This record gives sequence, C-alpha cells and structure tokens, in this order.
Amino acid sequence: SGSNRILTDGAGLIRASELTKLKQKYPTIVPENSSAIQFRQSGRKGVLCEIQDSDLVDVFPLIKDATIVFRNSTKKFESPHNQLCVVKASSFVPLVLNQEILALLFSLRYKFSSEPTSMWSPAKYVYDLQERELNRLAKSLTNASDACRALRSQCMLFDEKSFYVMSNNGFDILTEPMWANTLQAMYRHSIKSLRSKSHIPLSSGARLIGVPDPVDCLSDNEIFLKVQRERNSEPEVITGSVLIFRNPSLDPGDIRLVTAVDKPQLGYLLNVVVIPAANKKITRSLSEECSGGDLDGDEFAIIWDANIIPPIDLIFDPVDYVALASDARVSSSGPDVLYKSCADFVVSAMANSHLGKIARTHLAISDQLPQRAAD
Repeated sequence: SGSNRILTDGAGLIRASELTKLKQKYPTIVPENSSAIQFRQSGRKGVLCEIQDSDLVDVFPLIKDATIVFRNSTKKFESPHNQLCVVKASSFVPLVLNQEILALLFSLRYKFSSEPTSMWSPAKYVYDLQERELNRLAKSLTNASDACRALRSQCMLFDEKSFYVMSNNGFDILTEPMWANTLQAMYRHSIKSLRSKSHIPLSSGARLIGVPDPVDCLSDNEIFLKVQRERNSEPEVITGSVLIFRNPSLDPGDIRLVTAVDKPQLGYLLNVVVIPAANKKITRSLSEECSGGDLDGDEFAIIWDANIIPPIDLIFDPVDYVALASDARVSSSGPDVLYKSCADFVVSAMANSHLGKIARTHLAISDQLPQRAAD
C-alpha cells in the first residue's frame, strides 16, 4: 500500500475450480454460496478467498498454475502438518445489534459538544425495531406459521417439510410437548438477550468474513458486497452508503462510513465483504480502522439501513491501532526484557479474559459522561 502497511494480512487465494471441488466433496462444510474459507495448514492460518482462474493468471503470472496462493503473512510457525484444515466457510449471518454498538451510534450526535448538534438520531427507529421483535417473539407462541419460521431459524433439527405433512394430519406444533417446550425456551432466551444485551435483529445488515480485493479494482473508502440470505434466494448486490465495524468496538471511530459499489468483475464473490487492499494507491487499511482488525478470518458487521446511517460529518476519525501497538512493544534485548514481556503477557491475558467486564464498564461509564462514548 501507499502507507507501507500489509493490507492483506492473513489472506491468501484459492482458484475457483479448486474451491468448487471442495464444495462438491464436502457440501456440509463448504456450502455452494461460499466464496472464502478460513483455514489452518502447516503453521499457517488465515483466509483463502476465491479467485477466478483467469484472474489468477493475470495477478500472479509467475505461479499461474498454482491452485492455492499463501501470502507470507499467513505463516505463523513451522509445522510438518500439511493437511489443509477448513475451520469454517463464509456464509450469510444475520446482523443483531447490541448495547455496545448502540451506545457508539447514539454518541455520534455528541461529536462537537455535550449537547446534541445534529437532528439525526436512530433512537426512534431502533425502538420500533425492538417493538417489532417483541411482536414476532409473541407470535411464535400463538401462530403455527410464525412458530415454524422461528424453529427453522434457530433449530437445526427442525424439518419444515415434515412439519407441513404432520400439520395436515392433525399435528399441532403449538401444543405438542417437545416443540412447545422448545418454543418457550427460545422465547425466554430471546427475551433475556433483548432485555440484558439489546440484541435487536436488523434485516438490512449482515456479519461477514472480510477478504482483500483479489483483482485490484476497489479504491479507498469502497467495498464490494453481494449477499445471498438463503441457498435458493436471489443474490443481492448492495450499493450506496454503508456502516462497517467489528466487535468489540469501544471507540466511536471504530464505526466507519464507506461506499458499497457494484463491480461486475467481483460478482462471483458471495457472502463476503471485499475490502480494498491490493492497490498501491490505497492509503489506509479499512480492516485496521475497524477495532484493529485484519483479514485472517475476522468478521465485519455491515449495515445498509438508511435509517441508521449517520451524516458523514458525524463520523469520528479512526484510532491508529498500529501506532498504539508499536508504542506498547518493548525492546527485544536488555536485562529487563524477559520480566517486562512476561508482565505484559499476563496483563494482556487478563484483559482478554475479561472482555465482557470491560465492555460493561465502558458502557456504564459512557452513560454518565456529557458526550457519552464520544467523551
């Protein structure tokens, strides 16, 4: 990149014909609408993004016959284990809002002072989404069709076709003990998540694996996004202003406003968010700006609901996580390096094991500050 940073950190490429073979041989592991796989192999870890066979020849002419391209950034340690292990495949994951991201969104109005300086506010719309979710949950206990949809979305064992056959022969899913208890347990769990964590589903959003642009066609502040919600549904190319962020997010600058564009040359990539990375003119790493993320399997949340997207002047500058990390590093030599490295490791381990407490403390403190999380 123009900033001398590795923008493809943890990402490699896999030839489209090779990925098709994986889909045919392991359809339950790599679904038909997957365009990337998270992998482990021979001390490497990261993501392999699909690339058309013809594009691979153009991008890497010296290794045009390769089926898989591993970048140096995927190598973490030496290992004789050469078997390719698929950790997971890319898929469409519906987006659920939570307390942390709502706190940051509501804080954007306080960018310039302790009083709201913008008429924009998603509060009323989020409240309506919450009421809609409460009504949906209530109907899942009283309406057979709604109960069927709820079970299909959350229960892998539920067979919708068998349900319709049984319902035509007098079977009532609302009173049959096993399914009725399952529906009630799902209802209690969803209500608890809604009340304690503000888990509010958002239909115009998704959580997807991030991959670098394989053919160098995206510019700064652009992404490509093509989603297919279900296997037999029509794919949808998202265009226009979108919000992108990564959990956990604790700073308002972790929410980035970018433009989703339609690039026909990327049209074969489904259920991944394609981030600019290869172009030498790229001056910033979008993945880093999202809470210090990279492209070795990180999932990014994307919102394209116009009712939640703020004006561009309310977007905060991103945190420079690379600079923070470099400031925290210690010298690799000297008599005190061992003790300091061990101390830093213990502190880091303690922080990572208490992320929930940190998030709740951040939320409690930000609620008491004049500019909320923007303070």
